[in-house]
Amino acid sequence: GDERGVPLRPGLAVAGFLVRYAGPTRTSYAADLRYWFTWCDQVGLVAFEAQRPHLELWARALEERGLAPSTISRRLSTLAGFYRFAVIDGRLDRSPAEY
Repeated sequence: GDERGVPLRPGLAVAGFLVRYAGPTRTSYAADLRYWFTWCDQVGLVAFEAQRPHLELWARALEERGLAPSTISRRLSTLAGFYRFAVIDGRLDRSPAEY
């Protein structure tokens, strides 16, 4: 939750992030976030509680699935943008994708 005790709603955060984009970019970013949230659910991780090591573990999982380095890089870049805007929008104090 946030400082007011209101639970964070990933759907609203995702919508707020995606509304900044259009067309194929929005479609790609939406898919990247869907993959991230699905992985978080599978490993029992709350996406808004993720730390940098979680992003690294996800990248390794994508490698093990045989995804191209460029695809993994793009997905991590999408997460960096998503979490950067979550900080800007006041949903998080800091991004797990910093640095």
